[in-house]
Amino acid sequence: MGAHRAFDDCFIPEPNSGCWLWFGVQTKDGYGRWGGGANRKLAHRISYERAKGPVPIGMQIDHLCRVRCCVNPDHLEVVTPLENNARGWRDWWHRKMALAQKRLLDDGIQL
Repeated sequence: MGAHRAFDDCFIPEPNSGCWLWFGVQTKDGYGRWGGGANRKLAHRISYERAKGPVPIGMQIDHLCRVRCCVNPDHLEVVTPLENNARGWRDWWHRKMALAQKRLLDDGIQL
């Protein structure tokens, strides 16, 4: 019970998006981290496993909300590493294109 309570004290539900934003220790990439030493795990993985059970070997957890510090299990999905990578690149590409489009509009170029 104590470890669960401490974990639950490290995130705040964000009412607009439904994300549970992790404000504990984070990796350099913005993912929540829990535990120390050999027990260190990613916070979103712990949250998923607490709510939905173990992640199958060889599978990864993807953030459907695209928010790396979110630990809401309803925003997490088990996927293959290939699918997780593809979704990440697709998300990066859409952000890049939206930024390019904004720059063109800011320069007065009609699309």
